[in-house]
Amino acid sequence: MGILKGVKNMADVLYRYKRSGRNEEIKIASLERAMSLAALNLRENIDPVEIIVSGVIYDFDKIKQYIKVNNVL
Repeated sequence: MGILKGVKNMADVLYRYKRSGRNEEIKIASLERAMSLAALNLRENIDPVEIIVSGVIYDFDKIKQYIKVNNVL
């Protein structure tokens, strides 16, 4: 799975994003769902800031790389 090697579905993934200049966050059930939501948000000009799972932080660049490599959406 590339940059996410060794990371499996986990509960309580924290997804942070910026919409209309405000930082917001939600909990999502799995890393894959968070990445899919980030891809959708990018299409709607909502910027993913980071995804945090088990203390590992995936920043904007890693999110974009995952989306590109895995053809999300």
